[in-house]
Amino acid sequence: MIELVKEVFYSLPESVKEIINLGIPLFDSAHNFYWIYILFSLILLLGLYRISHPNSGNFSWRSLLSYCFPHSIYTHKSAILDYQCYFINGLIKILIRLTLLISVTEIVAKLTTQSFYGIFREPRIEPDVNFAAKLAYTIAVVFAIDFGYFLAHYLLHKVPILWEFHKTHHSAQVLTPVTAKRDHPVDDMIIYTCKACLLGLVTGLFRYTFKGDVEPFTIAGVSVIIYLFHLTSNLRHFHVWISYGWHLNHLLVSPAMHQIHHSQLEKHYDKNLGLIFSIWDYLAGTLYVPKEPETFSVGLVEEEFNNVWQLYFSPFSRVTKIVGRGNRQ
Repeated sequence: MIELVKEVFYSLPESVKEIINLGIPLFDSAHNFYWIYILFSLILLLGLYRISHPNSGNFSWRSLLSYCFPHSIYTHKSAILDYQCYFINGLIKILIRLTLLISVTEIVAKLTTQSFYGIFREPRIEPDVNFAAKLAYTIAVVFAIDFGYFLAHYLLHKVPILWEFHKTHHSAQVLTPVTAKRDHPVDDMIIYTCKACLLGLVTGLFRYTFKGDVEPFTIAGVSVIIYLFHLTSNLRHFHVWISYGWHLNHLLVSPAMHQIHHSQLEKHYDKNLGLIFSIWDYLAGTLYVPKEPETFSVGLVEEEFNNVWQLYFSPFSRVTKIVGRGNRQ
């Protein structure tokens, strides 16, 4: 039955699939609400529940649901704002993803390839696309996307004008998987542009080096490394502390490390900006690896957003004031 539904879904025009995915993204492997990602997260949570309740006696679905989805968090006014942003941003992201990401990536790729031809002429050796080439491209694509995300995220935190827009995401007072979609459209444009430019550079370099286009190794149409990342991506914005351990946290950004990124504690400000790998934070001096679970509140200390209108439009008024003060100095 599932295969039949998927077959019908994949036969639809791309624009129609995007609209359906907005409400029911269960069959979109590029979406963090893809059914396999959700199932894996639930299985992981079930294991954590059993570990944290070793003497609970008989299994209780009510207790499990309360552990995974506390009523106080998922009915919180901040969570309700998340749900509203999810659908509004979904429509906006369709336009951004279908236009900006694809077009910028292709433009940068072509410019990169042409530049290499202009500087170095024809490559002396044009190896065929083989396993090693696909593996190298798979890794290079993920590093390009991940560094593009980190670069954009770093700018969103460090540039005062951009931070006013990024506050939309950090204003969440509770964390749920839907909080990942609580972004300002300006944030999305910057992140998509940075990722598209880095991806274009890598694609252009591989087009110059190899005969024909190189495709990454994929699972369900998604780069295999991105696919593996999405298995736990829903737990990045969650109330349960999930750490990979001291050593692995220095390589990969665990859900606990991203929860720290949302902390109100001053020692956590502007820390753990990475998406998948911790190396960028290490090099930039923004890495914070906890040795043990920490307790903190999330959200902004200085202000609070009460409705969708404020989330989307108040950043523009604050930016206007910042620019005005700068012009008067």
